Amino acid sequence: MIQFTVNGKKIEVFSCWEDLTMNQYCNISKKEGDILKEVCIHSGIDYEVFKNSRIEGLESLILTLSFIKKPPVVPDYVPTIGKYSLPATKDGKFDITLESLAQFEDMKSLIKKLPDNDLAALTDSFPEYVAIYLQKIRDGEYNYNKAKEMVEEVRNMKAVEVISLGSFFLIKLLNLVNGTPVNSQPTSQSPKKSKRDTTSSRKRSASTARSRKRR
Repeated sequence: MIQFTVNGKKIEVFSCWEDLTMNQYCNISKKEGDILKEVCIHSGIDYEVFKNSRIEGLESLILTLSFIKKPPVVPDYVPTIGKYSLPATKDGKFDITLESLAQFEDMKSLIKKLPDNDLAALTDSFPEYVAIYLQKIRDGEYNYNKAKEMVEEVRNMKAVEVISLGSFFLIKLLNLVNGTPVNSQPTSQSPKKSKRDTTSSRKRSASTARSRKRR
């Protein structure tokens, strides 16, 4: 985060994808990439007032927010998310096959409800997948109602971490359901590009659709 002054008031501005929570990431996506609106929400400033305000260092502000033009770099896997650490097997990663069948079935049920070829909806569902597995880590025993209550906590975690683990859980589940490898990340593009029918998004969407139809 970087500080700027607007009408004499200091505000914090996002300077990279790692600054955004999952909620903020999804909000920017729904607003078609208008990160200034999310800056206003985060800073408690009216958007219309902000647009007409005197901003010290306007050029620097514009350059700071230019990171949204490039897709975020999402790691294939993160061992921790928020304040939680995922128990790892000898390969260094969390193994969903060692978890309860109820978690597997609840996540599969959520995936079935997703509209076909909707990358934005898929990304928006990641906090639910993550909550299903984090809730058991937090409480020691899985409870779907408690997992649902935990979704908002996950939405306020770092977006790149939620997307990374949401993708990881989704890929692992599809592997188990279909018995075939799914190697690509479902999403790692910027919200501004999320609604474009790019070649990579078509491939990812088609892969997901085919996998679901095999079930």
